[in-house]
Amino acid sequence: MTTTTRDARTPPAAALSLIGSAGGRRPGRLPRPTERRVGLAILAACGLGALAVPRISRWDVTAFAASALEPPSWAHPFGTDQLGRDVLTRAAAAVGLDLAITLVAVAACLATGTMVGLLLILAPKLVRNLALRLVDAFLAIPFILLVLLAAGGLESKLAIGGVQPRIAAVMVAIVLSGWAPYARFTVTRALALRERESIVAARLLGYSPARVLVKHMAPAVMSTNLSYAAAQAVGTVGTVASLAFLGVGVTEPAAELGQMMQAGIGLLPVAWWVAIVPGLAVLVIGTGFGLVADSLAEEASQ
Repeated sequence: MTTTTRDARTPPAAALSLIGSAGGRRPGRLPRPTERRVGLAILAACGLGALAVPRISRWDVTAFAASALEPPSWAHPFGTDQLGRDVLTRAAAAVGLDLAITLVAVAACLATGTMVGLLLILAPKLVRNLALRLVDAFLAIPFILLVLLAAGGLESKLAIGGVQPRIAAVMVAIVLSGWAPYARFTVTRALALRERESIVAARLLGYSPARVLVKHMAPAVMSTNLSYAAAQAVGTVGTVASLAFLGVGVTEPAAELGQMMQAGIGLLPVAWWVAIVPGLAVLVIGTGFGLVADSLAEEASQ
């Protein structure tokens, strides 16, 4: 079983409508509010399952529950892994960890990139243009390469409370690699809004540039950035899972979906459930984020 790594800074097709003109909804698609509710319901179910299952399960995440590679049964609905641990319990805990990494990292990217973009709007034109060239150069570097370099370099240098250094390194690496699109979107959107009648009127009333930016431009900018954040979350889920295959992912004893897939890939002929169950979990989480991203992207483009 292999994982396909998509650049987490590159939104899915639906989010590309932020850059171009909006088109009509394709026939057969769910209405936008329904699409968003379904996506949020999927993510909420994943979150609740991640919280509830490890607590109500008879088996601990790291404890040996039965013989190794037992097939799915009433006692172990998703079977056991190569060390005899319950796959259902570990998959639920891994879903919680992957969701936490994704949400924290994407929220930090959103906040950092948006703040940088707003500051660039207030900067002199020469400084802004120079900074944007640097942002464009940063965006030209493959995202997965940046994450690998950052995660590998930070692994032994981060100690955040009781968080495993690998987990902290992965989150910080994604933030360091993923903030730039928000800065570019913020600047581009804010510059386009400067000629809007309400913005011109605010300037004529004597409002300071900072007040015009925060009170009038920032809300419009955030709708675009939020839709991109949901789209980025789709790629981030896949990126986090793929890091285990590249040697810089989360390690034992923590349960993580990519790590579970990597450990079970060689067992597919004899114990398919060890790798397939976490793979399906990645697919479900990505689908939830994708539905939310699709509805937000279409709303922002109107």
